Amino acid sequence: MDRFLSFVVKAITESVKDVKGIVLKGSRQTEALVDIWSDYDLEVVLKPGAAVCEQEALRAADRIGLVVGSEIYRHGEHAFLYRTAIEYESQIYLLDMQLSAYTEWIAHQEGPFTVLYGELELGEAVQQGDATGHDPFASYEYEAVWFKYFIAIKRLARHDYLIGLHLLLDLVREYLVVVMIERDAERGTTIHRHGYGERLPAAMDLTLLDTSDPVKVFDFIANVAYEYDNKLVRYIKGYASRYEQVAGYIEQTKRFAARK
Repeated sequence: MDRFLSFVVKAITESVKDVKGIVLKGSRQTEALVDIWSDYDLEVVLKPGAAVCEQEALRAADRIGLVVGSEIYRHGEHAFLYRTAIEYESQIYLLDMQLSAYTEWIAHQEGPFTVLYGELELGEAVQQGDATGHDPFASYEYEAVWFKYFIAIKRLARHDYLIGLHLLLDLVREYLVVVMIERDAERGTTIHRHGYGERLPAAMDLTLLDTSDPVKVFDFIANVAYEYDNKLVRYIKGYASRYEQVAGYIEQTKRFAARK
């Protein structure tokens, strides 16, 4: 273990009760794959019967160093993931620390991993991911996204550029979410250490977003809607295209704005 990882393990064992074992996952297990952006992906497995305590994970991170940014994910009562950018000895480290109940560890073991602390038995893992016939878009929600299109157009038409552009960036983000789901399905994994040089469609090139020209902003929204709609038509069963309605609303907005 390197100096940082040794300190992290010490901080966890001093802050978290009932630790049965700590495992390292991901690229940090192989020095050949490590660069300065590689995160430390740890799973802290608790003893049978012990409950996950979020405050213990937060306390462990505070003991390690200054948390300068973080995200929290909860998986029911049995797992808690704390993702952090943390300063230790004047350097920034990316540390993902998941506290898992013992039953969670047995049910969802995913390899490969390296045991850093304690003793852990290998149980039969329940297979996760894309089983045969699984639809990765089955739970994707798009109704609120389409509603956001109309609100963004309205806000921009009324010269509320702060909220309007904020919503527009959300729409671009939603397109990217769909493309990321698409990529996961094609690659058969949600883990991508490096990207594949993907680019936005030419019509969505952000250099085309001229915020000084309202007409060009509306045209950009129409382009985003077109690309987003095409993805949903392709992947979501029973989905009815919404692009014509959005494009019509944009043209209506342009005509009304031109008369003012």
